[in-house]
Amino acid sequence: MAKSNDPSLAELLQEINKGNICLPDFQRSSVWDDEHIPGLIASITNSYPIGAVMFLETGGDGNRCRSRTFTNVPVDKNQPKKFVLDGQQRLTSTYCTMWSNIPVPTHTRKKENTKRYYI
Repeated sequence: MAKSNDPSLAELLQEINKGNICLPDFQRSSVWDDEHIPGLIASITNSYPIGAVMFLETGGDGNRCRSRTFTNVPVDKNQPKKFVLDGQQRLTSTYCTMWSNIPVPTHTRKKENTKRYYI
């Protein structure tokens, strides 16, 4: 049986919470609305695939871009070990709904800003 070294979702969320996984500063902000987030939660709870995530390991002389933490992450300063290049919207929504105890900043279908808890 083949095994994968992929981290579990809980491990990824923990690393995001610590500030070890961040976003490169050039990434746009999270924009998922109140209709996308419940669908993602339903997919995760039903063990449906939610797509791949692409990371870039930081360090070395080649990585000189600035970083920023995910939405609702309590860490102010960080030295990230990895940048998320693809999967930001899914990881942000998952972190905010399943790890953080702060309401999720989102917007309604009418583009009105709001904050919600998802159960």
